[in-house]
Amino acid sequence: LEDRLKQEQREELHALREAHRQTLEILRQQSDQELQTLRFELEDEGKAML
Repeated sequence: LEDRLKQEQREELHALREAHRQTLEILRQQSDQELQTLRFELEDEGKAML
């Protein structure tokens, strides 16, 4: 019984880690997209000033 509980805990921990990793990856992608958008906007403003 104890072994089964430990196994379940390990599986839960693994699932949590995986979910955390995916969340971080999604956040990173969103940040990259936002930076890209800002970069384009700044370029446009720069061109408008010239």
